[in-house]
Amino acid sequence: MNFHGGYFGSEGVIDFSVNIPPLSYPEGLKELMLDTFEELRKYPEIDGVSARDAIAHRTGYQSDEIILGNGATELIYLYSRSIGVSKALILEPTFTEYRRALELNHVDVAVFSLLDFVKAEGNQLSIAVDDVKLLEQIIYTIVNQKIELLVLCNPNNPTGHLYSRAFVEQIMDGVNDPNFKIFIDESFLDFVSYDKLALSNLQMKGLKSVFLLRSMTKNFEVPGLRIGYGLSDTETIDKMKRYKEPWSLNAFALKAIPFLVNQEGHIERIKKWCESESNFIARQLSEIEGLSYYKGEANYFLIQIPDSMHLTFFDRMLKSKIYLRKCEDFIGLGKSYFRIAIRERAENIILVNAIKEVLSGYSI
Repeated sequence: MNFHGGYFGSEGVIDFSVNIPPLSYPEGLKELMLDTFEELRKYPEIDGVSARDAIAHRTGYQSDEIILGNGATELIYLYSRSIGVSKALILEPTFTEYRRALELNHVDVAVFSLLDFVKAEGNQLSIAVDDVKLLEQIIYTIVNQKIELLVLCNPNNPTGHLYSRAFVEQIMDGVNDPNFKIFIDESFLDFVSYDKLALSNLQMKGLKSVFLLRSMTKNFEVPGLRIGYGLSDTETIDKMKRYKEPWSLNAFALKAIPFLVNQEGHIERIKKWCESESNFIARQLSEIEGLSYYKGEANYFLIQIPDSMHLTFFDRMLKSKIYLRKCEDFIGLGKSYFRIAIRERAENIILVNAIKEVLSGYSI
């Protein structure tokens, strides 16, 4: 069962389950979509060459190193169908569609638990990605189990931690296999602050056998348009194209891409909003007894409540008009874990006050 997709119940409930910023669209997007209406009378470009050229100009990749998808999810399944591996490793907990896509295509999926490398500072938790033992054990698992593909989410969903370029390079050097591949989902990368990006050197361009997945759903608040794209070497892209259905993107999406990739001001606004509200929520959560939380670098938090509370916590939050993302479908996480998206300040205040009120009724 998929738990993602948002809230579709009664009105008046604030949806903290979906990681879409509650800000406005980039200025001019609505007018562009209205102007595109007449293009519905003709077929869109079959391979989206104009959109790929626009992405190439912004990313430094060549047009033939780019593939478009009807949302990032299409490309997860397309990559799994076309890449031709028999065994993959996923660092869990993470987005559940990777496993589903690989298993549907008869790939044997191994699990590496990141929860064995959790460090705590007060009630704030984090994955110790800088732990040498973590890196050593990942490399050992890949080599020992003859893993052909490693899947990463960066920043990770739902914990929000980052993997640096050095982390990826050390894995590739340690494995030392020219046929080894890495899939990196960067759907939430635009929410990471410029300081963190510079500090972690997250630029993965130029790494051989690495596929980078990008999404325009989250950062531009257009999940209904379904826009994603992938960046890799031409050999990988050509393999994927052989399995790809034609016309998977409609005229609205193809017209939006060249416009959106040039909205640097919007991305800067998103980063500032995310950093400000993330810090605010973290300060509030740090004061709540009995609750632990992961403060990552994206626009969401992973929280954990005491096991004894999970049976009523979600329902009581919903009665308070707050809808959370249950995380029991993430490998390694149980019913006491919930993900909360960052929203506007007034709504974030309502959220933390509701959590405090619900948890105050329990003896910790």
